[in-house]
Order: sequence, then structure tokens, then C-alpha cells
Amino acid sequence: MTLADLASIASVISGGAVLISLVYLSLQTRQNTKHTMALIQQGRTNQITDRLGAMTSDLSLVDTVMRGSAADLTMDTDATSSKPDSGANGMHLTIFAPWIALARAKTGDVAGAEREIVLTPLDCYKCVRMRGDVLAISRDWAGAAHWFAVAVKQGPSIPFAYSDWGAMLLHKGDYDGAIAKFTLANQK
Repeated sequence: MTLADLASIASVISGGAVLISLVYLSLQTRQNTKHTMALIQQGRTNQITDRLGAMTSDLSLVDTVMRGSAADLTMDTDATSSKPDSGANGMHLTIFAPWIALARAKTGDVAGAEREIVLTPLDCYKCVRMRGDVLAISRDWAGAAHWFAVAVKQGPSIPFAYSDWGAMLLHKGDYDGAIAKFTLANQK
């Protein structure tokens, strides 16, 4: 056996070792991804549990949620009777009002959506993001971009405002801008 033969055998063995290392690395990456996804899901579950716990501790909010589930039409008049920063109505403005406004806008009641969303606080990430969504539905591109920029400034590591901004740009026809926002959302 010559030195060249030994070098060839060593090369084959080292190639096999590299292949085994790559397979092992691939398995570790897959396991790490699954672990990260499990942690994200656990975090979401904890947030939902915390919110539900906060909602159930306030009996007036429980009553409001139950009345809303039953489609109680008198809720609109009751919501304006209390102060925005107090109890159930304060939580209504940050938890329910943005979603109600978005639902109204998507069902064609843009004026009702704007009346609902304008009551939400400006230091609430979800609220300012939904302001952008409502304006995007009404095709106010500049106004929507403004609110998405405010949301991005409030939560630069949260992908939802970037994604909504990208969707708005896509509907507007600015495909390059939409791709850029979707890319940013994907990096978060």
C-alpha cells in the first residue's frame, strides 16, 4: 500500500465524517426549531391565560363579554357611559375595540370602524396597527402607512405591523414595497 492509497482512504473517511456531521447538524437544527416553536406556543398560551384571568377578575367585563357574545345591541350605548380609562371599558378599548373596528371595516361599515378605532389609545400597539388596517381598507394609503410606521416604532421586533403594511402595499399595487415589508416581517 502506497502513500497515495492511504491518502485516498483518509480522504474517503474524512468525507464520510463530514457527511455524518452534516446529518447530525441537520437533526439538531430540526430539533432546535421544534423546541423554539414549542416555546412560542407556550408563550402564546400564557398570554391568553393571563388575559382571560384578567378579564374574569372584573365582573363588569365578564358581563360585557357575555352580552357581546349574545349580540346585545344595547352595548353601544352602554360603552359611552363610562370613562375610557376605567374597568371594563378601559380593557374594551385595548382588547375588543380594535377587533370590532376591523370587523366593521371588513364588512363595509368603514364609518363605524373609524368611530370605533378613534377611541383606542395611541400607546397600544394593536390599536395603532388596527388604525392602519382600517385606513387601508378605506384605501387611505398615506394614513395607513402613517399608523403602520407608528406601530413599527412601538414594537420594532413584532412582525404584525410589517406584515399588515406589506399587505396594504400589495393592495395598493406597490409590489416592491410589499416584498420589502414582508421580508422585514419574516426577519422578526
